[in-house]
Amino acid sequence: MPMIRLQNHTSNTPLEDLAAGGAVSSGNQCLKVFVQRDYSEGTLVKFQTRFPSELEDRIERQAFEYTVNQLNAIYAEAEKAGCSTYCEGCMACLTAYLVYLCTETHYEKVTLKLRKYCLK
Repeated sequence: MPMIRLQNHTSNTPLEDLAAGGAVSSGNQCLKVFVQRDYSEGTLVKFQTRFPSELEDRIERQAFEYTVNQLNAIYAEAEKAGCSTYCEGCMACLTAYLVYLCTETHYEKVTLKLRKYCLK
């Protein structure tokens, strides 16, 4: 699930924060909003664009929907199968998956694009 951070958060993992009883850690208040997966089109990675009530009066609804749609588009690109991904799979099988020691998969390359997008 993508997590939308509204302030800097530096110390705990989400599970540690939940175990501590909330989203407050080390004196920093960080509102964490978890966006649910959308399984309406199968098990592909896709997130719901339903606006969470926790974000009311914090960000614009259009900004939230645009961000989630961008994430969904990047994940759709990562999971798209084409000739190159089939060749990649065949090469992996032929080399007992040792080819992945030398190169990244299509999915890894596109999720790197996702990480760069999230760091903007």
